[in-house]
Amino acid sequence: MHTNIIETNINYLVEELGMKDKFKLEGKDEGNVEGKQNLFIGLLKRKFSITDAEAKQIKKCNDEEKLEVASFKLMDGFSKDEILSVFLHG
Repeated sequence: MHTNIIETNINYLVEELGMKDKFKLEGKDEGNVEGKQNLFIGLLKRKFSITDAEAKQIKKCNDEEKLEVASFKLMDGFSKDEILSVFLHG
């Protein structure tokens, strides 16, 4: 019951402050990155066997540019170590 009241109040404040669209967009961006991570992991698993630790390292990456670079390396036939090195360097 208290959760519903809190959620209702938060939703009201978000709408009143005009932040509803901002939160929706941020959620979509986060979903897009997560979808790209999952797709990349699936493609990488199809070509190489990867460990849970390697998959977690990819999941930590929220940088879409790094995901894109790693995807290009995968498509261009780089080794698994060369591809995963994208996620190890800051």
